[in-house]
Amino acid sequence: MGRVKAVRGCGTVALVAALLAWVPSGPAGADTGAASTKTEAWYNVTPVAGPGVAGTPAVVAPVYGSDTLHVGIVAGQETARTYLTLDLSAVGTGSLTGGTLTLPIDPGDGSSSPETARLLACFVPQPPADAAGATDPPPAYDCAAASSPATYLAGDSPSFAIDLAPLAAKLGQGGGLAVVPADGAKTDHDTWHVAFFGRRSTAAGAHPITATVTVTPAPVPAPAESTPAVSSPSTETAVPFTSSAAAPLLPRSPVIVNAPPEVGVPPAAAAPAVLGTAAPSAAVAATASPASAVSAVGGFAYSTVLLLPLALMALGCVLAWALTRSPVPDEV
Repeated sequence: MGRVKAVRGCGTVALVAALLAWVPSGPAGADTGAASTKTEAWYNVTPVAGPGVAGTPAVVAPVYGSDTLHVGIVAGQETARTYLTLDLSAVGTGSLTGGTLTLPIDPGDGSSSPETARLLACFVPQPPADAAGATDPPPAYDCAAASSPATYLAGDSPSFAIDLAPLAAKLGQGGGLAVVPADGAKTDHDTWHVAFFGRRSTAAGAHPITATVTVTPAPVPAPAESTPAVSSPSTETAVPFTSSAAAPLLPRSPVIVNAPPEVGVPPAAAAPAVLGTAAPSAAVAATASPASAVSAVGGFAYSTVLLLPLALMALGCVLAWALTRSPVPDEV
């Protein structure tokens, strides 16, 4: 019973480990950060009859304070337009996926009925540089490419909020946005004017235009697989090893095998020395050492090393029984 439980426990652990290894990791989380404006410009776009040739349009010079931005409409006719670009360098690299643009209202610099204003942010492929009340033809904007309406937020410091999600794909590729009167304000002949604080405004209670953006980090590229260098076959010629001095060959002494004496046969007497020959030297006797001789053994015995596998098998059986037995005695 204990062995069955041990096997089941090991199988459960292996199954859980395999499932944890198989579950894929989730996508990288999005980063949220604050972004300020990089450029701010507003244009006075009201054409009026001026001196000179009859019918020649002229542009009214700006009459608002410095470091302000404006969007306005009179009887359905656009009078002012604001352009913005965002500085996304502080939020790192990645894909812009959304965010909120907040435009605080300057209540004392030309604003009129801002709570009734209907504003629309449209994508601008080529936004202008900083400008205050420019009278040049304003850059074209493309609401069909991307646009997002503005929402009025009342309070002690009223503002407009623009959802950047519809504009994120275009803004992430470059360009900016234009804040203009919505088409409904033009067709309904609205009249209102909204002034915003510029980023360098020093007016009391001034708040710059800011954005909270969401960026999905760029995927980390996988490390390139290194190709092992293939060595070219060597063209060097192998030089045979030669010894500086050839070692002399030592003569081998004959191996003397002493046979065991036979029962009932007296040992042979030593042969007499041949006349004119010298007795064997100590060096020759040392050469025929007992290590090189085969001596007779009185009987045969098993070597103890043959018992080592049997001992290891016995130890393994004891350990298997101890590790797999149940700590709770089996019920009878």
